[in-house]
Amino acid sequence: MTQRRWISLAVIALAFFGVIFMMLFVSDQLLQYGSAHFQLWPKFVFDGVSFPLIGVMLGLFHWQNQRQREGKWKANKAKLVLIGLPAFYFGYYSILVYPNLPLPIGVLNSILLTESSATMFRIVFGYILMTSFYKNGH
Repeated sequence: MTQRRWISLAVIALAFFGVIFMMLFVSDQLLQYGSAHFQLWPKFVFDGVSFPLIGVMLGLFHWQNQRQREGKWKANKAKLVLIGLPAFYFGYYSILVYPNLPLPIGVLNSILLTESSATMFRIVFGYILMTSFYKNGH
């Protein structure tokens, strides 16, 4: 790997980690604001949008690689349905299901309602969304 490639990857890594730290800082500030003013919806909206963007950023290398190839864009439907859809469901479980439907009892429910599990599933959803599309070369 050339020195120029190392430098460009280092810049990308610094930008990536900078964006992540910025998102975590904003999320924390919104939590503090929400706790003081009893308005947590800004944090929920921010987290619901920002954490999938981390997955999207992780998948940008794949997307860039595919974009340079010849051919028509295709979607890996199995990957989207078998991984992406459950990741979306579990990532937004507390918003989509919790207020409307009966909850599973026990450990599964307590795991799905934690902020860390929602964050993880949202990142996975963003990544799967980016890496499920490819160009079918001839």
